[in-house]
Amino acid sequence: MIKGIFLFLIICIITLGAAFFVKDKLGFDALENFDIDKFTGALTHENFRNNGKDIVKKLEKEKQLSEEDENQAQVYFLKLADGDNVKFSTAKKEVKSESDKFRAAMEALFSGPSGIEKIAGVYSEIPPETKLLGIKEDANSYTINISDDFEMGGGADSMKVRVNQLITTATQAANGKDVYLEINGKRAEYIGGEGIMILQPLQRNLK
Repeated sequence: MIKGIFLFLIICIITLGAAFFVKDKLGFDALENFDIDKFTGALTHENFRNNGKDIVKKLEKEKQLSEEDENQAQVYFLKLADGDNVKFSTAKKEVKSESDKFRAAMEALFSGPSGIEKIAGVYSEIPPETKLLGIKEDANSYTINISDDFEMGGGADSMKVRVNQLITTATQAANGKDVYLEINGKRAEYIGGEGIMILQPLQRNLK
């Protein structure tokens, strides 16, 4: 934008200078029919018309992406990367409205990856027996109640990963609200025999 304005000023200066030169050298008023308003208007239209179109297209695209995000819940599963490295794999689930996003994300998380996702190598450390017993919502928070199957099986690494899956999915979908975790109706303080401490409301940085 700055380059365009600078170029526009240079063209104006050169054009006016040329007109005065013609007047002085050829003896007639070269500026008589020169309409600076029309000239600058045409230049402005020509130089910035495409930029304006690009800006409109960019805003429309951002709006479209925003609307798509509102209609999708993001769920965090896992996938093997290079070698034996494991990384988060996000799956997006369609929802009817923004108010459905949290529940849709939680239900999808505990349902596990779809058949197609499994074929692609996506998996979950959350035990498939884990049940989502309920979700409570108020003006400032969500409370998730899950079965104690969540704590069964696996070692310390598996426990940390499944807790991270849960916390990341829940906090992402909560839209700024606090999220609390209950196991069989009781506020969770530690998870599993390894005693992973759960900070309430849920926080991504585990201690």
